[in-house]
Amino acid sequence: MTIKQSIANLSDSERREILEFILMEFCRPSFGSLPKKEIELLLLEALVRIGYLDSEPALYQLIQRLKITKSKSRSLVYERDLRRLDAAALDDLLKSAIQRPLIQKQGDLFCLEIENPLLTDHLKFRLGQLGYPADGSFSPSLVKLNLDAFNALVIDCIPRENHSLVKAALVDAGAADDSLGGIIRGVLVRLGGRFADSAGEALGENISDYLAPLFSGAGTQITSHISKLFPDIV
Repeated sequence: MTIKQSIANLSDSERREILEFILMEFCRPSFGSLPKKEIELLLLEALVRIGYLDSEPALYQLIQRLKITKSKSRSLVYERDLRRLDAAALDDLLKSAIQRPLIQKQGDLFCLEIENPLLTDHLKFRLGQLGYPADGSFSPSLVKLNLDAFNALVIDCIPRENHSLVKAALVDAGAADDSLGGIIRGVLVRLGGRFADSAGEALGENISDYLAPLFSGAGTQITSHISKLFPDIV
């Protein structure tokens, strides 16, 4: 799809609204006073609003459609998100990323593929607060966590008011009655054994079925899914 086609797909009222947005922002605080970076971000937002770019554009989409480098695309995404995402929104994105880890080394290493550079920084900050450094040496978009670090991150992302509910649901599923940290660590060990193949690597496309209910506090879903990890007990 071209920019021209994207504009053609809009209604007249949508075109007027986007044109008004561009002109008003460009004239704030006065005509032509915006720095080059802000003008780029303004036009990037306009391209999102006309549908030429996705609402959360992937780096490759920016590279391909805007004909820019990967470094430039990462910078645009970072600057755009820095202006529109608060800590709560980043926490929600982080929970989504945690639900889809790659499991390596026979279940001992959890890797998170995060393309959003601001979210990567947010994750590393959260890990630092928990006392765990993140290993991002392999790739700027791949964060590697050992079992203890991933366990601490999962617990930290579960709302504190849901801790008792989550613990009870996990025990009902067959997990040994321990501290919440001990219980979830045991669950992660079982997940590692279930999803890491003989080569030590597996895509985690179904892991979200097990992890997502922990963050939402859906007790019934927690018990029904986690019980599959404990067939020898339940």
